[in-house]
Amino acid sequence: MRKLLFLLLSSAAFFTSTHAQIGTQKDVLTNTAKSLEAESRSNFSEAIIKSKQKGWPLEYKSKDNQTSSLIGIDKFGLPIYLTTYADPVQAITVNTHQVWQGGSTGFNLSGSSDSITNRIGVWDESSPRLTHNEFAGRLVLKDNASKTVDHPTHVAGIIMSKGVNPLAKGMSYGVKGAYAYDWNNDVSEMASAAANGLLISNHSYGTVSGWDYNKDSSRWEFGGKWNEKEDFKFGLYNQTAQTYDSISYNAPYYLIVKSAGNNRSNTGPAVGQPYWRRDENGKLYNAGNRPDSLSSNNSFDILPTDANAKNILTVGAIAPISAGYLKPLDASITSFSSWGPTDDGRIKPDIVTDGLSVYSTISATDSTYAYLSGTSMAAPGAAGSLLLLQELSQKASPNKFIKSATLKGLAIHTANEAGIANGPDYKYGWGVLNTAEAAKVLNNALTSNNSSTSVDLVYENVLSNGQSGTYTVTASGAKPLKATIVWTDIKGNVSSTLNDTVRRLVNDLDLVIKKGTTNFYPWTLNRAIPDNAAVRAINNVDNIEKVELDSTLVGNAYTISVNHKGTLERGQQYYSLIISGAGGAAYCASTASSSAGTKMDSVSLNNIQFNNTTTNQYIDNSKFFVQGEPSGTLPVFIKLNSVDATNNSRFVKVFIDYNNNGLFETTETALTSAAVTNGNYTSSITLPTTLTVGKLMKLRIVAMETNSSSNVNACDTYTIGETQDYTLKVVSASNDVQVSEIISPAAGVCKRNAQYVSVKVVNNGSSNQSNIPLNLLIKKGNTTVLNINETFKGRLNGLENMNYTFQTPFAVEANTTYTITATASISNDQQPDNNLVTSSIVSASAITSPMGTAVNCNNSLRLNVTSPLVGTNYYWYDSSALYNPIAIGTNTSAPITGSKFYLTTGYQSVMPPFTNTSLPGGGSYNSFSGNYMKLNATGAITLETTKLYSAYPGKVEFILGTLGTVNTDGSFTYYPIQTVSLNIPASSPSLAVGASPFVVGDTGRVYTLNLKIPQAGDYIIISKCDSATLFRNNGAPDPTYPVGPNRIVSFTGNSVATASGNFQNYFYFFYNTQVSSADCMSTPTLINVTSNSKPTITQKGDSLFSSLSTSYQWYLNDSLITGATNQSFKPLRNAMYKVATIAGDCENISDNKLILVTDIAEASTKEISLKITSNDYVENLIRGNSFYIQFNNIQSQGINLEIINSTGGKVFQKGNLINQRTPQQVTIGSLNSGIYFVKIYANSKVYVQRVFITNN
Repeated sequence: MRKLLFLLLSSAAFFTSTHAQIGTQKDVLTNTAKSLEAESRSNFSEAIIKSKQKGWPLEYKSKDNQTSSLIGIDKFGLPIYLTTYADPVQAITVNTHQVWQGGSTGFNLSGSSDSITNRIGVWDESSPRLTHNEFAGRLVLKDNASKTVDHPTHVAGIIMSKGVNPLAKGMSYGVKGAYAYDWNNDVSEMASAAANGLLISNHSYGTVSGWDYNKDSSRWEFGGKWNEKEDFKFGLYNQTAQTYDSISYNAPYYLIVKSAGNNRSNTGPAVGQPYWRRDENGKLYNAGNRPDSLSSNNSFDILPTDANAKNILTVGAIAPISAGYLKPLDASITSFSSWGPTDDGRIKPDIVTDGLSVYSTISATDSTYAYLSGTSMAAPGAAGSLLLLQELSQKASPNKFIKSATLKGLAIHTANEAGIANGPDYKYGWGVLNTAEAAKVLNNALTSNNSSTSVDLVYENVLSNGQSGTYTVTASGAKPLKATIVWTDIKGNVSSTLNDTVRRLVNDLDLVIKKGTTNFYPWTLNRAIPDNAAVRAINNVDNIEKVELDSTLVGNAYTISVNHKGTLERGQQYYSLIISGAGGAAYCASTASSSAGTKMDSVSLNNIQFNNTTTNQYIDNSKFFVQGEPSGTLPVFIKLNSVDATNNSRFVKVFIDYNNNGLFETTETALTSAAVTNGNYTSSITLPTTLTVGKLMKLRIVAMETNSSSNVNACDTYTIGETQDYTLKVVSASNDVQVSEIISPAAGVCKRNAQYVSVKVVNNGSSNQSNIPLNLLIKKGNTTVLNINETFKGRLNGLENMNYTFQTPFAVEANTTYTITATASISNDQQPDNNLVTSSIVSASAITSPMGTAVNCNNSLRLNVTSPLVGTNYYWYDSSALYNPIAIGTNTSAPITGSKFYLTTGYQSVMPPFTNTSLPGGGSYNSFSGNYMKLNATGAITLETTKLYSAYPGKVEFILGTLGTVNTDGSFTYYPIQTVSLNIPASSPSLAVGASPFVVGDTGRVYTLNLKIPQAGDYIIISKCDSATLFRNNGAPDPTYPVGPNRIVSFTGNSVATASGNFQNYFYFFYNTQVSSADCMSTPTLINVTSNSKPTITQKGDSLFSSLSTSYQWYLNDSLITGATNQSFKPLRNAMYKVATIAGDCENISDNKLILVTDIAEASTKEISLKITSNDYVENLIRGNSFYIQFNNIQSQGINLEIINSTGGKVFQKGNLINQRTPQQVTIGSLNSGIYFVKIYANSKVYVQRVFITNN
């Protein structure tokens, strides 16, 4: 398929229009889509034929149960397999919340605008679960995907889950419609969709490259050519990459978002271990043991094939930054995310987003979720976020979408720095996606119509051969000046050789920022030394260029120029240009008219010292950046002198343009001296608390000979004196601690008796902080629920943050609004305005208590929920303590342990041990690292909080995961799911480093974990202590485990190896652990056990009655009687009747009872001493054709006899029996053997006797 695509797309018949990027070339794309589909099918058919010849599997599972599928053959006749990019690691979702409804930006974006309905598509392995509660009715399958699987369901959820489960809320959670496709014929479908207005597509899959573990065959396979030591597909610009670029060029509003790949974690077998590879004919063979010369594809240049396209957005994966981005080192690349560069040295990946432990939908049911990791999870986080920028574009400028180059440019222009050096690199690309900042830039540009006063500008322009674009801006200082250019380039020539460095760039544009004769160039990287930091130079390979100024001079004019090298193919090139830091104005002049008198010999401003060797009346020192902190003190030292030995009185003023409007306003006079003469002048300026970190502003010093300070102005030509200008750069305050977020409880919190409050405390300053005072105030309306003061006695380093849990919980009522305010208040805080955060939340509505039945069904307890809700869990208990349920489910069974039971929805409880002294035997503290506790869970459950005991402060990392292999020496492998980091103070009254005995008086501290066990199974929690010491019990009895409500979750063991001791004697760390299910817990319903024994039938008058039960069903001759469901039933014909009684799902059925419908009341045979015997005097038996009958006490005349069969039919009758006490013989015809009923009519009554007739 890919080979034939190249031949088609090389033809000028399809993509030759010089106007392709004015608008979408629908006809071109539609015709191309048809051709691509035909060639794709032909290529796939050829691949199927070859698969039979060469033994290629059509599909196989990789080591992480990801599917790899044969989709075609390449130009070498080798198979092309596609695979998804997800690892078995799970956890939290990608975050774009600042632009959502209620977010801090105020944009209120959700994707719900009609203009972007059906503007995003998802191509993946197969179909998502279209009926999932999170997107049912909004996601439409556009092709014939044959199966529903987890991977596309998870990807679709990241993009568009509406937030039924708040943890799984998608980026564009309100989008009304989206399309889904499988990966077969993807490029033809993409061309068609782009022709019809698709804006964004997500592709979380790629070509199998390098090492791949074939789980179906239990072997490692190397994907390189038979005679090469690394896979040529890495970094390769192949036919698919070319196709992507061609489609993008002809659909200039369509952005393809592609996952970078997870190749860095697939490093192959160990050297010396067996592996397989393909021979020169493409057939797999056992290649023996791996030599050390084969690449492990675990470093640079491991982006597979189509991820190297120029015009797409390639997305890598980092670990989540759960506390919010503060600094570049907050971004940590995952162990699996593939690195660039491309073979020709282009910067890839483009950006990175959270791809580790992302919680989203899966396909098991309409309400199931899971944590998955991979660049597969990173890409849809970007795709869904960028769709919101198109929505913002429509809101700010109706009927206008931005081009894909603009969208890509916004993502790159505003990305947060990542890595150890400034600028891009081949690991993180241009940095971490910052949706909120991208939205601000776009909104500023659109709402101002790119006015000269806008700090941000966005242009979509065209450059023709021989032309240049020029843009003049004045730096405002609101942001550092920077510019980014992105253009959708013409498709390049494909390659098929290893590490082909020929440039794929066709039209080469150049971006430069100029100030006077100084040029500022874009970032570039060196493919030959990929780990080197980026430098500023002319870029010859990328269709993205970004110029950033480290030293923007406020109020100065800069020229931004766009040029091109060589001749532009097709005569012109459209481009998108984004500029930030503009919108400023030139400052007024200030200088002395005379060269006599006062001068400033030297100036010292905080970090800047300037020695003046001139006699100039004005000195522009704007190149000197004075560092100042919000609410900080700026020391000022000026050595005053004169050029002519005079010593006249003078005044000094300092002006600072705090609001960056290009004017020195009255309120911006920062310092005024008294009258001074020659000598040293020392003072200080207290800077406002409202300054924004990163801003640049003009600082002006005027020293003027005058008799009054009122004569000294910022803008003036005065007689004698000197003016000097500097740039004030706002840096982080040394002392600034804030509470930035209420982490828990969140809106919709369940009713509970003990809810702990956890907040994020951020040290924005550079100084380390300890003994931080914290206050928590919780109000319900005007009523104070809780008001407590605590002190964090650990250490919070500069530019770090932590989650802090207040130690006093409060009771949460249902459907109640709480206002929670948390405050951090260090005494020397330089920005007290950010000390507190307030959040109003509404708790979940009261949960209706479920109804159900508990039935003793033949000595087995049957438990049933009445009208259960789909997706709700139900728990049954035999104790009002509601600790360990006896059963879970809507229709289940359990042992009979009592006469009453309790039923709830949801689960909340606390796991023992409740304190560290609950277990006998004592224990000790130590700085444990690598030790783990084992757990077993019967379903999804959250470990919310736990109590830890510590004798020394520090940091602790707990990793929830699944255990891999355990070696005899105790070492082990594991698969991480979620990590939580804690900053813990000592809870012990006596500090002790390292191993130490327990200290009496240590009451421990509660910490919020929020470790989410995703599904039933066995797990571990690993500890990694950094300085901190934790308590463990080390003399517990055998057996100690399991500990906890084992039908929910329980601790089952630990990492103590057999050689080191008995694991039963040790218990690690976790005490009084709160656990809960995802759904809220209801008030329990008391349910008494009822019995449902075999029913009996009695006849009263003309009706039949069943013994008492819950519900009933009557039968006639073993056939159900429709509608006969009451306790009583009136028979209308002679027949056998029985009744079934139902209680819950317990059903019991009575014996059949013959009912003979008559107007005569039935009486007991004892009344007339009725006796029937056979000829050989066996009672109630008739042999052959005659029998004897005997009765007495009959007062009436006309005694009649009838014989009725078992179905109620009359088979014999005889009238006028003799009224005598002695037996009389009755002769009958031949009857079949069986049960019959003899009826005697006498005394105005009927007497019935059951008999057996036999012919033997």
